[in-house]
Amino acid sequence: MLTRPEPVVRYAMPEDYPQIIAMSEALHEENGHQSIDYPTAEAAIMDAINRNRAVIGIIGPVGDIQGIVFLRFASFWYSSDVFLEELFLYVPPQYRKGTGHARALLTFARGAAKRLGLPLLIGVLSNERTKAKLNLYERHLGAPVGGYFFVEG
Repeated sequence: MLTRPEPVVRYAMPEDYPQIIAMSEALHEENGHQSIDYPTAEAAIMDAINRNRAVIGIIGPVGDIQGIVFLRFASFWYSSDVFLEELFLYVPPQYRKGTGHARALLTFARGAAKRLGLPLLIGVLSNERTKAKLNLYERHLGAPVGGYFFVEG
């Protein structure tokens, strides 16, 4: 039986920026809940590329991003304690089934939090295949804590 090698997750580089924006748009099309403000998105992405309190992990070479996870330092409103917060994890549809990409990105996120000695806040904010995504996260990360509701005004 042939087994596929685990996908390699690398850190984002400046050359990845155009495709990161394109993937952010694709992700937004699938799961977005508010409009994209491009200057805000660009600043956040550039902070992560420069590893300024954030990081982006990527599967695939420059020009062929096959999966992406965006993590940043955050804290709750009532505390100065820092944790690692996942802003998004996205695998384009053509790289989802049987590739191990989502699992590799979850491993990257969990490993980053462990290396930093920080808790990881990660979840699913989606109405597309939500149950399958939650099952994957639970298998890889353990039982969830809480739930979210996004009510349109």
